[in-house]
Amino acid sequence: MAPIRLLCLFFICILTACSDNTDKIEKYIANNTHKINSISPGDNNFQDLVKLGNVIGNKRVVLLGEQDHGDANTFLAKTRLIRYLHSKKGFTRILFEEDFSSLLLHDLNNLHNPTDRITNTLDDYWLKCKNFQPMIQYFNDTFKSSNPIIYSGMDIYIDGSVPTKLLELELKKIIESNPAIELEALFKDIVIFYEYSSKRKLGTLGREHIEKLYSEFNQLINKIQLNKFQEQIIENIQAYMSSLLADYGATIRDLQMAKNVLWYMNNYPEDKFIIWTANTHAAKNAWEMITGKYGRRRSMGEHLSKSIPHELYSIGTVSYAGNFGRVNQSLKQIKVPPSTSLDHWLKKNNFNYAFIDFSLFNSKVKNYSSMYNAKGLSHNLEKGQWHKIFDGILYVEKMKSCLN
Repeated sequence: MAPIRLLCLFFICILTACSDNTDKIEKYIANNTHKINSISPGDNNFQDLVKLGNVIGNKRVVLLGEQDHGDANTFLAKTRLIRYLHSKKGFTRILFEEDFSSLLLHDLNNLHNPTDRITNTLDDYWLKCKNFQPMIQYFNDTFKSSNPIIYSGMDIYIDGSVPTKLLELELKKIIESNPAIELEALFKDIVIFYEYSSKRKLGTLGREHIEKLYSEFNQLINKIQLNKFQEQIIENIQAYMSSLLADYGATIRDLQMAKNVLWYMNNYPEDKFIIWTANTHAAKNAWEMITGKYGRRRSMGEHLSKSIPHELYSIGTVSYAGNFGRVNQSLKQIKVPPSTSLDHWLKKNNFNYAFIDFSLFNSKVKNYSSMYNAKGLSHNLEKGQWHKIFDGILYVEKMKSCLN
């Protein structure tokens, strides 16, 4: 009986230790969650955001995530936070999950009207969502001021007829500056490739065609003369084709998005950047920390945290209940999380909106490795060390979709 008794005591000790460890993060959240008074973009009293601004400090890059691109209330919260970071903390440029090249090409081709830039380049799940309109209005308002906030992209996709046309114009410039190399036929095929991509018809081209195009592109590309911007465009074309052919295409995409952010930092050294993205891209340690759907992925946030650890602050968003849904998609209900989840611990503070910074916890509680539930990457519950996956969490208790 003694061995059985010892075995039982062993498991009790393990369970108790796990409970104690989970209690530490739960108690920290109970004592350190900061109330946010409003998510209304028109609320100019930013006193409730000063705490968040203080922990960001002088960092140049803030990753601002969302659980889904149909989270309308998150759009409002992010818009208000952006107004604060722009007006009070000196952030000057927003990088969206939109293609890297077309927004800069707008500038190079003197297409400076902000409405045209947004209409021609922004995805419908933002552009046509009612709760995103205050963000568009803020772009338009600041564009006319002495302190505009600039909207750019950092993704590898080129989507839409206008961005594809702008890419075609830039490829023609490359042809003209490299007259000794036959590029016209190859670049024509590249433009056709993006036209099919924009129409969601790449399957019509077939894998063999994309493999052949990718091979020909790589063989020629090292022989041509390019400026810094053109080099980055070419790198994004390579990354996009590679992501379509690889087993882990999402990882290639995230790596290139991180490279694009670093390109902006190097080429606009006076700017500070807000990255409007999904939680899956903003996460800093998703590969090691998470079990479940997104566990095999090195995110943009992870790459950036290794390249610019002292210049980066990553914010994930979490909601407790409600619904979500992108424009032109179906409405989905959010499942109420269990009492053992980060979402529930945040709700226990009885704040409609809140912010929690994990830096103090991570500095005081060393080697804390408990895994606990949260809807931290999407609206699905997953286990992870969420205090290491994000620097902070923006909490919106009740989510509403872009379909409401």
